[in-house]
Amino acid sequence: MSEIKEATGNFVESNLIGEGSFGMVYRGTLADGSRIAVKRFKDFRQRAEEEFSHEVQVISSTKHRNLLPLKGYSVGIIDQDPEQVLVYDLMENGSLADYFFSSTRPCLTWPQRFKIVVGIARGLAYLHEDAKPAIIHRDVKAANVLLDEDLSPLVADFGMAKFKTKDKTHYTTRTVGTLGYVAPEYALYGHLNDKSDVFSFGIIVLELLTGRRAFDSRTDRLEHVLISDWVVEMSQNGKSAEIIDERIRDSGCKKTMERVLLLALQCAHPRVGCRPSISKALLILESIDHSSPNMICALQSMELDLESSCNSRGDFTWLMSSDTGDAFFSSNSTSTSNSREFTG
Repeated sequence: MSEIKEATGNFVESNLIGEGSFGMVYRGTLADGSRIAVKRFKDFRQRAEEEFSHEVQVISSTKHRNLLPLKGYSVGIIDQDPEQVLVYDLMENGSLADYFFSSTRPCLTWPQRFKIVVGIARGLAYLHEDAKPAIIHRDVKAANVLLDEDLSPLVADFGMAKFKTKDKTHYTTRTVGTLGYVAPEYALYGHLNDKSDVFSFGIIVLELLTGRRAFDSRTDRLEHVLISDWVVEMSQNGKSAEIIDERIRDSGCKKTMERVLLLALQCAHPRVGCRPSISKALLILESIDHSSPNMICALQSMELDLESSCNSRGDFTWLMSSDTGDAFFSSNSTSTSNSREFTG
């Protein structure tokens, strides 16, 4: 703990780089010159101690290039009070939210954004299917995606994560998360499953594509508060071309952007059964990134599969023009009403 105090200047305010319900995050420099980020928990209550131990346990059980690894942790005394801290390597580019929505940062290009989307999907696919036991993150959002020096994404903050057991398809639990990113079934009923993370992933992808925030309370129109509702209305009004962030609209393959948009909306579908698994979403993304006929055929097959699964439930219908690559979104009035009522 004394080493951490020295590295952060005894947690001086000028080294504060973030704050949340759990506590605060400080930057620091170790004696060997290593730059670190120190997550300092607010208090040493029993529940806080359990959350601290849980986060250490979760992070220690994972290892993937798109997940932020734990550098170390410590429990000690600071100013006569017990303290708990987690130590990570400092990501100089900050979080995706900091980078993307800051006027002082350069605009992310389309290739950079696509790289970030694929990296997040790979990290979540590892958590859901390769980690032993599997893990549901529960708080996937732009602020919990950090960017390294190459702008590669690392999913971070496992304080709310939940281990998944083989004999359960979903959990009923206390709802946690961030407004705008929380899946409807989880927000309304506390039903948690791995596709709750898929919903949050879809919202992040929509943010990257549109340049809008997941939840924007500044708007004067209620239906525009949620990013998915805004995208739906723009598509229904024949303004699909205006959905993509104007700063990248002409800098990438239009058809690729539209396919990613289609996938993002599918991931953020209000009904659990209409969302793909994160591994299927990743396969689609990796297929998009290749132009071989076999890959394109595989992608089209998966799109038809997703379309069929949703149409059988009377929900959204996805139409794509093979000539222009333009994607359009349409739905009957009943499904749109249900969607907005559910996601609201």
